[in-house]
Amino acid sequence: MYSSVEWNHLRAQMNLQKDTIRSVQYMRSCIGQMKAILQKCKRSRDKFDASVQNSLWSSCRRTLQRFSRTAQHRRIDIDVSAVVSSEDYVTWSDAVERCNAAVKDAMAHEPKKQFEAANFGYFNSQLSAKVNDWMKTIRDTSGKQWAANFSDTDSNAPGDCPEGSQLAAIRERLDMERFPEDLSMVVQSGSFMYNLHTHASDADYTVVFTTHTQALVDHRRPRTTFENHVAMPMGSDKRGEVEYTGKEVGTFLLELAKGNPSNVELLFTDPGNSVYESHDWSTLRCIRHVFVTERCINQYFGFIKDRLKRAERLLDDLEKDDSDTTLSCETFQSAFSKLLYHAYHKMFDLRRIVSGNDPLVRLDTASAERRFIMNIRQTRPLLGDFAPDVLLRNANEQLHQISEQRRSRPPSLLRPAEVDVATAMYWLEGVRRRHLKTSVMSTPSRTATPVRTRTSSASENKREQPFLAHKPNVLDRLRQFEQEENVKIVYAAECSSRILGTSHAASDHDICAIFVHPTDRYFSMLGSVDKLRKTYPATDATAETDITGWECRHAFSLLASDNITLLETFTSPLVYVAHYSLKEDVIPGAVAPPEWVDSVRMLAKEHYGRGSLAWAAWSHASQNYSDYVTRAEPGEILKKKYIHVSRKILLVHWLVYNLGIPTAWPPPLRVLDLLAALPDTQADGALHIGPEVRAELTDALDISHRSQLAERGDNWALLDSWIVPQLTAIKGMLSRVFSTGRQAKTKKASPAQGGSSKDAAWDAVLVPLIKSASVF
Repeated sequence: MYSSVEWNHLRAQMNLQKDTIRSVQYMRSCIGQMKAILQKCKRSRDKFDASVQNSLWSSCRRTLQRFSRTAQHRRIDIDVSAVVSSEDYVTWSDAVERCNAAVKDAMAHEPKKQFEAANFGYFNSQLSAKVNDWMKTIRDTSGKQWAANFSDTDSNAPGDCPEGSQLAAIRERLDMERFPEDLSMVVQSGSFMYNLHTHASDADYTVVFTTHTQALVDHRRPRTTFENHVAMPMGSDKRGEVEYTGKEVGTFLLELAKGNPSNVELLFTDPGNSVYESHDWSTLRCIRHVFVTERCINQYFGFIKDRLKRAERLLDDLEKDDSDTTLSCETFQSAFSKLLYHAYHKMFDLRRIVSGNDPLVRLDTASAERRFIMNIRQTRPLLGDFAPDVLLRNANEQLHQISEQRRSRPPSLLRPAEVDVATAMYWLEGVRRRHLKTSVMSTPSRTATPVRTRTSSASENKREQPFLAHKPNVLDRLRQFEQEENVKIVYAAECSSRILGTSHAASDHDICAIFVHPTDRYFSMLGSVDKLRKTYPATDATAETDITGWECRHAFSLLASDNITLLETFTSPLVYVAHYSLKEDVIPGAVAPPEWVDSVRMLAKEHYGRGSLAWAAWSHASQNYSDYVTRAEPGEILKKKYIHVSRKILLVHWLVYNLGIPTAWPPPLRVLDLLAALPDTQADGALHIGPEVRAELTDALDISHRSQLAERGDNWALLDSWIVPQLTAIKGMLSRVFSTGRQAKTKKASPAQGGSSKDAAWDAVLVPLIKSASVF
């Protein structure tokens, strides 16, 4: 019916008539196919009509004819002409068995080495190489086409690899010779992660790694797991032992989607307990609530029931043991207590999840839950309240109570039935394209294969310049800015559509910069300028570049006031300058940022008020919608203004959704990342997105459609119908949520009053920075 150029080329490459269908391996394949068809014929006699039966018998005859031609070529004497016209299952089965016997007899009479060289050598060398080359060419081409569909911001996110010294330290800690370098996360898991370890506990580590995207399309499937476990009975003294489990990020995500409690816990444990976390892992944390589903709750129940059943079997085995030795009792108590500690720990978190809260994972040292579990682990012998039968009975009763609590929950506490697959896959796709090795994919294969490419319009083929390609030109303009204004830039980052996921071929550069004056300027009568702005026109090499600079003291004053623009500047993934002077080798992800930049990001996480940010985002959205949509002339509305307003509304959604979760930081910058991290409805229905709005924004932000955002036209009806009610609902909701002043802005103390501790923290970074950088 159809065959592609690629398929026809493969047929020509394989030389089927000469090499393939004259081999014994082909004959054995024909026999296997005939056996399978005969089984279908036997099963289908009472299920299908005559036309299906005729089709099956015709397939069997054609396969027998192929077998006969090869047998004749190899001079294997067998006559099966009598069965060609038959449709009797027994007759055909007998004929197929005779064919099989004839092939085996031919194999037995030919020297083994000569036979393998004649019949399998081709398949193991030439044919395998041809097929692998063909597959590689197809996949490489498809991979390059796939990679070309994404903007430069996707491929230049912060690096996912620890530095060499850090990687060596991790490898040494785990005593591994071979270790994956593209790490997503390394955490000391097990009892240490739960704060339930004892002197006999071993060191358990969980590693999540990312396979190079190119390797995923190779014909040799890369490994997805590795592990190292000490073969000792459960509950044994393992002090000093190191065990680890590694999972490829795709496998890890699949287990997450299935609700695996051990995987879910890794997203809710304190990041401070991690040995290493990548940028990708941090973004996965932002959408962790997507994985707490009803399926996940079922998995928690299953895990607990499994541990309790195993404990029951241990108790039964002990009661049946006639020897009753001290050794057997000690072994039993160690294994039994470990099973019960696993069950109770999961049960405590399960109750929290069913009640609508997050799993705690790590128990506080002073908590009653931890004291109870540690008593189970350490009490010897297990007597009284900690007797095995008492612990089992209480555990089963508590599990039954949680089950009843689950059934009687109000609708507001119900979790989604399944994971939002679109959100999970969007995250995974981002990881894959950031790890795409274009230099490897561009390597030509050994056999050049003509591969068709999709025909695209010229506008679709216009892609943004990669970040590293246009970076030198932007740096030249930043140097020019320094010389013209007699300042030194200490930090500069992209804050344009390139980091919001809305850029297209004609997008300009919006650079936000932090600068210092020469030291003398701070003591002169002229004073210092707080803000500078310059625009550099487009050239053949670089798009129009708009640079907005804030003097360092003014910038830190805005940071201390929870300014939303400065926050986005310091969380931008496209950083041009992060030193006291401009250097050619400053590449995002290639070098660690200077200490003061890390300090700024840490202080922002600690001190930025979520309420202040939410009000600022709402204010920006309201003002922009009023200025650029409501008051615009008919037919003169710039479409990208709708996206800017929508992004601020989604930012409010995100801040409310993650209220009270300090680890959910910083807010995503890209519109699609915000969409992926949010549910359709929250805050009792006041905040909603809906599938229509999701689909509309997702389609508009597809790279092939983004150029349309720069066009002017009439109102965007669907977004209008969503934005207007949301602005009203958000204002009312924010007034209720932040009316207590819990996170609202407070009046700033005057310098005479000594300022606040928050101001002192910012000053501790600002003052040394100016002292060091203003000398030039």
